[in-house]
Amino acid sequence: TRYALRKVASGGPKVYWWAINKISPLASERFNELMAHAEAAGVAIDFLAIHSEAKGRGTMKMRIDARQREIDDHPLKDETIFVTIITHKTLIDHYLANVSGIILIDEPVQVWEQRHFDFPTSFRTIRELIEPVDVGEDYDSDLNATIEADTQAVRLTLTDAGRDEVNDEARKRDTISSSYRWILDQADKSSGRVFALAEQWNSLDDPEESALDVVALLHPKHIAHFDECWMMAAHFEELIICQLWSELYDVEWRFHEITDGWKRIIPLRDRVTLYYVLENRNVSDTYLNNRGDPKRRRAMALAVKEFFGDAPCIWSVGESHRDSGDYNCLPTDVIGADGHCH
Repeated sequence: TRYALRKVASGGPKVYWWAINKISPLASERFNELMAHAEAAGVAIDFLAIHSEAKGRGTMKMRIDARQREIDDHPLKDETIFVTIITHKTLIDHYLANVSGIILIDEPVQVWEQRHFDFPTSFRTIRELIEPVDVGEDYDSDLNATIEADTQAVRLTLTDAGRDEVNDEARKRDTISSSYRWILDQADKSSGRVFALAEQWNSLDDPEESALDVVALLHPKHIAHFDECWMMAAHFEELIICQLWSELYDVEWRFHEITDGWKRIIPLRDRVTLYYVLENRNVSDTYLNNRGDPKRRRAMALAVKEFFGDAPCIWSVGESHRDSGDYNCLPTDVIGADGHCH
């Protein structure tokens, strides 16, 4: 990251899109670091962080497209360094085909997104819009939608009806269609990236077994159009995105050795035991805020307290939630192995 910050400040007029895991607080941290390098180099940087909270300003994709138009129309484009902060999730949710420049992916990007759906009465609609690849000759979405697969998961693609619906502007605003719109949008981006369990697909017409877990993979095609793509992470060859893209899509990686960079001697997995409170979903601000009801925050704090008992532990939560008082049952001072208070 330090190398990339210096590279941006000293590399001359260019357009950079900087993808991070979460806008707050990383965007402000990157801004402060970047501006310090810019000041030292005597250059000016046009900086913008596009937050996920739209607040009436349009979707992430709309605001990213607007930022690209602003850059293209800038009277001093050829003399300006542009840096725009976006999120990893944006890369999965949207195909930024209209965006150009250099993409910097800060820390390992999540290579997939999984969502859970229930279609107890609308399963026929789903089967009309998407279907597994390589179905048998006797496959029929209404009469015989059962498939036989050699793998546990099968790839889903759009049917002709699905492609028509994806391109129907009115459908994009339709409330009923929005319940499954994400699946269609993901399947429309490129081939080979949307999967579901074959067993679940075969059971959609069973009211008791109508669940469908859909996984969308980040495809290399979605960033291949950028002038350059940099990924920044420690032990990169061990990450799933490196292994998955290498094996599935034959991506070739060019590694850049940073001579003055900081290198972790012992990986995090060998230094600590990391626990997650929720198994099947992210702990977002929306989830914790719970419309002002503190019970989720307090329940999490109590679960951690009961799990560790009096044993020392280091816990982490957003500053606004920490100051709410709902985590008071957890220790605020921990004496580490070095004898210091943390």
